[in-house]
Amino acid sequence: KRLLETQGYRATLLEVPAEAVAKVRGGEMFDLVVTDYDMPAMTGMEMAIELRAMQADLPIILMTGYAEATTPEKMEEAGIVAKLQKPFTRTDLAHCVRRTLDQNEP
Repeated sequence: KRLLETQGYRATLLEVPAEAVAKVRGGEMFDLVVTDYDMPAMTGMEMAIELRAMQADLPIILMTGYAEATTPEKMEEAGIVAKLQKPFTRTDLAHCVRRTLDQNEP
């Protein structure tokens, strides 16, 4: 969250996937979601599927340390538009966020 804010973005930090799902279900709109693959109660992939069912144009970046956990096909099905393989740098994250937002501008 701090890194994104230092880059000029407004960021919301949610630690439980169900919170993000509830916010979108409640009508809150996000420009981008950056999520981890491994989270409590549901994976980032599962959360992405739920979020995209409610906000179809929502770009989602998946951070993961599990190379084998995601394939391009699985990512596409879940609506993941970019993957950040751990470990990554602050610069990697900043560039990925900017690229993703630029690619998804109307």
